[in-house]
Amino acid sequence: RMVETLGKETVDKIVAPKLPNVGMSAEESHDFMAEVADILNVDAKQKSAWDSLTQAYTTLATQRMDRPARAEVREMNSMERLQARNAFMQAHAKAFDGYVKAREQFEKVATAEQIQRLDEIMTTGGLYFDHPRGPRGPRTPR
Repeated sequence: RMVETLGKETVDKIVAPKLPNVGMSAEESHDFMAEVADILNVDAKQKSAWDSLTQAYTTLATQRMDRPARAEVREMNSMERLQARNAFMQAHAKAFDGYVKAREQFEKVATAEQIQRLDEIMTTGGLYFDHPRGPRGPRTPR
């Protein structure tokens, strides 16, 4: 009945959300961030920082998809596997650093509520969960 009411795509998001940037193409990650922007009600003053965050998130997601297929890895010798893993990890670290910097800039213009909601979404990958999260450790003062 939920599928009839909400549609399969929405039910899939609710029932089995993806973790952020895991298995997403650039287009999927961009669409995900557009949905997050709607949920957060990103306003005109925040748009520039949000656009930078979206680009960084998309770069991270794309980088995570850009690695050798398992079949290709099985064909590699141990040194080739280590070199491929090293290249992937370096590229991932660079992309993640870009995401962290963009997130820091967005948080400078975001409200406390937007930051909290963004944390929830990025932690769970769920766009439609309205239940309160359990207690967390203290936040570092800004």
